[in-house]
Amino acid sequence: MTCRTDSCYMTGRQVMSQNRPDVLSRSVQETDIWLQDLKKELDLDTPEQAYGALRAVLHTLRDRITVDMAASLSSQLPVMLTGIFFDGWKPADTPQKYHTAEEFLEHVRHHAVGHNELDVHQATRGVFHLLEQKLDQGQINRVTDQLPNEIQSLWPKAA
Repeated sequence: MTCRTDSCYMTGRQVMSQNRPDVLSRSVQETDIWLQDLKKELDLDTPEQAYGALRAVLHTLRDRITVDMAASLSSQLPVMLTGIFFDGWKPADTPQKYHTAEEFLEHVRHHAVGHNELDVHQATRGVFHLLEQKLDQGQINRVTDQLPNEIQSLWPKAA
């Protein structure tokens, strides 16, 4: 590890910065907590698997709801997850019109590139449960109101 006055580096990668804005430090910590909670919820081996599940489900959900609802939902996510949420987004292509749970899960599978080991049904229910725990219930209700009944059935509260 090499340390300078403003940061420390390990094998060329920055691991800590004393000059990072507090909002970014908090977001990294919050995102780590979300990933650890999801890793535990889904009984996954690595945080990378939790990240793959979270990213795939968030992208699928984002693509199924309206632009306004996506913006509203993203406002409740940690800053780092907001960036992940919008990564690769094409607002002109939303909302996509898949209506069944199977179609939704197929889109999750499509977004889970590099994470073929994921059980997309379990991952979807786990991410939805995480959102139920972390976000305002009014926000969750507004999101689920935009989803067809069959997709709503994937949410834990519907079980």
